Amino acid sequence: MSKQLGAEFLKVYYDERLIVIGSPPVKPDTVNILEMDDPMKEKRIKTAVFDKCLVCSELETHLVKLPNKQLAYTYFLGKNDSDVTMSWGVIDGKQIDYQLNSKAEIKAGGIPGGAIPGDFFYIKVESDSKLSILVGREKLNTNWRLPENIVFSQGDNVVAYVNTNNMLVLSSRENKQRNTDEELGKSTYYVFNKLSSKWKIIGFPGGRTEVRGLNEWLVGYVADIARKTQSPGSDRRRKHMAETGTPIDWRFDSANVFFSGILMLHNINTGKEYKIITSQEDSEILWVSDSYVYYRVNDELIKARILDQTIDTGQVLAKEDFIADIHWAFEGR
Repeated sequence: MSKQLGAEFLKVYYDERLIVIGSPPVKPDTVNILEMDDPMKEKRIKTAVFDKCLVCSELETHLVKLPNKQLAYTYFLGKNDSDVTMSWGVIDGKQIDYQLNSKAEIKAGGIPGGAIPGDFFYIKVESDSKLSILVGREKLNTNWRLPENIVFSQGDNVVAYVNTNNMLVLSSRENKQRNTDEELGKSTYYVFNKLSSKWKIIGFPGGRTEVRGLNEWLVGYVADIARKTQSPGSDRRRKHMAETGTPIDWRFDSANVFFSGILMLHNINTGKEYKIITSQEDSEILWVSDSYVYYRVNDELIKARILDQTIDTGQVLAKEDFIADIHWAFEGR
């Protein structure tokens, strides 16, 4: 991958311990696959996939677990702008064409901070409360079914923000309630715990709050519609170009969102919920492991212990210019 040109997308899959990067920007012709346990070893697969469609989006790229437990990284394309969906994949460094079926599973990690595009897919709720995944213009049937107490209205846009080994997390346009300049709205998430096979409803403040799944933790940053009051922390954000990225305000200004500087954690197994107030717009949770949370505030990487009722004062592990461009973290084995 060219450091000068950058990438079109970067997506991280903790269960499979893979990092997938599409490069170069706009019309990527290469899929770069890194293993978390050996990140210096790169699999690079050249593709001609973007020559096959008129409009290709990173939102239509996903990691897919196939019935034989193999993994494919897939572009879903509208073939010749028709209603036929074509699946293209990479398995073990080889390009393949294959047809999805109901036994395949699409993975999704959620949305990081920094106004960075995330990894999610759309859902259709059938009349019998079963869920189908919308793939291009087609549907992929699943074994997921909503309980009686979770109902989406007809025509609502339902999104699967997270689909990992631990959880499936759904929300929708109508379940993200924006508010006024005075108060934050609310985002409601419907979480299926795959270990207990039970659904639960989790509410985070903020009508534009975004989440991702880290182990058994649903984490997110609290955001809402843009307001007269500026998001906090503008004076501390990087204003110059750097080798690792552009000034963060370039993305924040175009996002039309109020970022509150509040971070949320919810353990789906214990039900315990925590809040971190950074008072800085450019902050996000990067990783949660054992009893520690790792998060970023501008150009600082912070580690804090998760206590029974609260989160301890964090310890700054590093303060470097490039940390402002870190949006994922992982531990080696």
